[in-house]
Amino acid sequence: MVRRSGSVNNVRTQPQHNHLSLGEKMPTAKMPSLIVSHIYGEDMKISKILRRLQSENNATAALELCNKLEIGVRAQPNATYICRCFDLLMENMINVLKQCPEECLEKASAIMGLMGYINRNDFPVYKNYVIKAYQSCKSIRKYVMLALKTTFR
Repeated sequence: MVRRSGSVNNVRTQPQHNHLSLGEKMPTAKMPSLIVSHIYGEDMKISKILRRLQSENNATAALELCNKLEIGVRAQPNATYICRCFDLLMENMINVLKQCPEECLEKASAIMGLMGYINRNDFPVYKNYVIKAYQSCKSIRKYVMLALKTTFR
C-alpha cells in the first residue's frame, strides 16, 4: 500500500474545504441542482403542485401539473417526505380526484397509487383513505380503485 499525501488507495482521508468563510453560503446559481433540491427541499414542490392542481380548471394545465407531480413523487429524495406527510398528501390527492378535470383523473389516480406504494410499510393508513374515499364519494370510486390497482402493480 502506497500512501500519497492524505489519501489511502487514492481515496481522500481528509475533508475538502471550500473557500468560503465561516457562515458564508454558496450562491445557489453555482450549486449543482441535486444539492439545491436537497437543501431547499424538492419535496416542497409536491405540496405546491398539489395545491395548484386542486385549483386548476384547464385540462391541459392540469395534465402538465400531473406530469410534474409524478416526477416529484418518483424522485428518490422525496420518498421520506411522502412517508412523513402521507396523511396530508392523501387528503390532497382525494380532493384532487374530486375537483380536477375529467381528462387528468386517471393520471391523478395513478399518482395516488404510487404514493401508496411508496408508503407501503404503513399500508393500513393508505387502505383507510381508500375505503373512506370509496364510501364517501361515488363519482371517484373508479379512480380510487385505479389508485389501489396501481399500488399493487
